Amino acid sequence: MTLYVEKTPAPYIRVGNMIPEESLSSDEGGFRSVYSFCETDALVIKNRGSSKGFAEFAPSAVCLFIDIDIHSEQEDIDARAQIDALKASGLRFELWDSGNRSYHLHIPHPLKRGYALPHTHKEVVKSLGITCDNSLYRNNSLFRLPGTTHAKTGKKKVLLGVYGDIQLDFDLLPEERFTTVTTYRAHAKGEVDSIAVASIFKRILEYVGDSFGEEENRYLAVVRLIYPLAPFVSFSTAMEIALLINSGIRNPNNVEEVVRAVRGCYNTAST
Repeated sequence: MTLYVEKTPAPYIRVGNMIPEESLSSDEGGFRSVYSFCETDALVIKNRGSSKGFAEFAPSAVCLFIDIDIHSEQEDIDARAQIDALKASGLRFELWDSGNRSYHLHIPHPLKRGYALPHTHKEVVKSLGITCDNSLYRNNSLFRLPGTTHAKTGKKKVLLGVYGDIQLDFDLLPEERFTTVTTYRAHAKGEVDSIAVASIFKRILEYVGDSFGEEENRYLAVVRLIYPLAPFVSFSTAMEIALLINSGIRNPNNVEEVVRAVRGCYNTAST
């Protein structure tokens, strides 16, 4: 499966330029989205021409990025001690000089995908004993690419070393705790119906399967199914989809509960 990231020359120039993640290896300079996205979601983002709305999509990652900011001599001493402890653990990681007052760590891991991924990454960093910029762990965050020249210092992001041979692995935290129900009321500028329809049916295929298992909170499952569709379908159509799916699952919700879940998706963002 090809994954796509947003590539931009500067952190504040974001027009939804989605490219295959694998092509970043030959690029020098600029910024990339911390998280990657499947082709269908990348097409929606690209067609919108904006990085707004990344929270709608389930992010993917094969690497945990860590940004350790340095503002004082003591913080540098503390950071070096934490990095030395990570080296001693045998965990595989790359250490980079960001080109400014910070260290970047790149820690590879098996492919992970889910709405809970950014928060899970934050908890993994905490478990590793690293003090860092936690604002990085959001769907739409950017990260400096190797070879980028820092605008203030004129220095490039360069590799300092590769350490360890133990691959990081972890389980995602439960999704329903970290899914934010946020809808967008209409097609974004330039968005075409064919892409919207593809996105809708992709969501249905993803969520109808295991999302309605015996142990699942089925009310939240309805919300997770409908809120990504809200930008593209009317309330009545969303209700029809939800009721149809609900009627075919084990231990279906009461109709009133389905109505409440769908209505909540459309009331969350009324502006």
